[in-house]
Amino acid sequence: MHSLSALLKKYFKESGLESGLLLNRLNKEWPEIVGKAVSEHSYPETLRNGTLVLSVDSPQWMHHLGFYKNEICLKLSAYNIHDIRFKLGSLAPPASKVVSGIPHGISNEDMEYIESILKDITDPELKEKFRSLIAKGLARANTER
Repeated sequence: MHSLSALLKKYFKESGLESGLLLNRLNKEWPEIVGKAVSEHSYPETLRNGTLVLSVDSPQWMHHLGFYKNEICLKLSAYNIHDIRFKLGSLAPPASKVVSGIPHGISNEDMEYIESILKDITDPELKEKFRSLIAKGLARANTER
């Protein structure tokens, strides 16, 4: 019999949620990883195959962070991230814009989609965590369109 942890890891990996969970963790820990000044001008936007894309709010900060790329990569190696890329863009909305774990920009259609994905999860706490994670991903995707 497999442990719940092993089953969840396998599920997350097969469903593609593994990188989303890590990205969520990185966003929460970003100020501790890179420091307050850098975190005020950048945030982890996407993660794919060990490469993290950082959204940076100005060309000056993108240039500045380029000098620290190796140092940042070293800090991120603990998260199995081996490369970073910089992208000029707006920063993530502040946490104050997130209401009850569901960010602004989520339509009723999006919520119906999320609920259809979660319908078989019986644990309420786990279900809420997944709901929040998927909603944040959809909200980010909606703002990029």
